[in-house]
Amino acid sequence: MSVDNGGRYAFSKQPEICKWNCMKLAEAMFLLAPMQRLSTAVESFDQIFQQNYLKGMRKKVLGR
Repeated sequence: MSVDNGGRYAFSKQPEICKWNCMKLAEAMFLLAPMQRLSTAVESFDQIFQQNYLKGMRKKVLGR
């Protein structure tokens, strides 16, 4: 029996779920920050995530 029948917490879904969480945080912070800044941050998420993910994987593989 699993509580994650839809596979939402699968390893391969983590970037998608992380981005969704960031968007929800941006919605909650809407009144605190200019919308343009929040929109830019959400739009750049994929590139920043990919760069940092690859950096972390290289460290694991190369031991540096």
